[in-house]
Amino acid sequence: VLGAMAVVLSGVSIQVFENSAFYIGGSPLIYVWLDRFLTVFWLVGVTNAFNLVDSMDGLALGLSGWALAFFMLVTYDSNQIALSMLTALLLGICLGLYFFNAPPAHLFLGDSGAQLLGFLLAVIAILYNPLDRYQASSWFLPILLVGVPIFDTSLVFFSRLRRGKPVYQAGRDHTYHRLVALGIGAERAVQLMHLAALVLSCIAFIALGLPPLPANLLFAACLFFAVLAFYYLDHPQRW
Repeated sequence: VLGAMAVVLSGVSIQVFENSAFYIGGSPLIYVWLDRFLTVFWLVGVTNAFNLVDSMDGLALGLSGWALAFFMLVTYDSNQIALSMLTALLLGICLGLYFFNAPPAHLFLGDSGAQLLGFLLAVIAILYNPLDRYQASSWFLPILLVGVPIFDTSLVFFSRLRRGKPVYQAGRDHTYHRLVALGIGAERAVQLMHLAALVLSCIAFIALGLPPLPANLLFAACLFFAVLAFYYLDHPQRW
């Protein structure tokens, strides 16, 4: 939270409620504080999502790598060269670390490593500013690029909440563990989650060039399949 607040105080913030389309009256300062609260929520949420999803060797690094690769492309497309170079540098770091983190792992990210990747990706998502694109078609791009960690965190949170279990207690009920419980091999489960991240990234890239209506319908379709996956993985007969 302190790290997120430092980002906000440095002038980096989501600007959703400050958009004139959301103005319904009242003091403009209210909308500024709503955006700041949303920024802190986004930064803290994505940071912890990458920490929570890091339940197997190579998983968090692979998910980070796909997100960084697509951020590198879209930031270059928006002429944010410095940001594109930063994402390229981070992508190279992830590739180098993946060589040692892939099974059998000789290196582990730990909480601080996974949280750092999540925090950097969350900040990059805020700094990304698409040019000559429909804002209504690009607002959900960061959500899809980190969609797998968000899904995993949501699955664990609501599953434990529904069963009356502690939310922040460590457990083997993450997406990876549930896939393995279904009979999928450990490495195949990691590859399946990496594939899901790749598909979501491609969908985000396609939606970026579409008019608002079809782009948001595409995003709605992703949410629909996420709900189906949630229902399937958390069904009492399977978990």
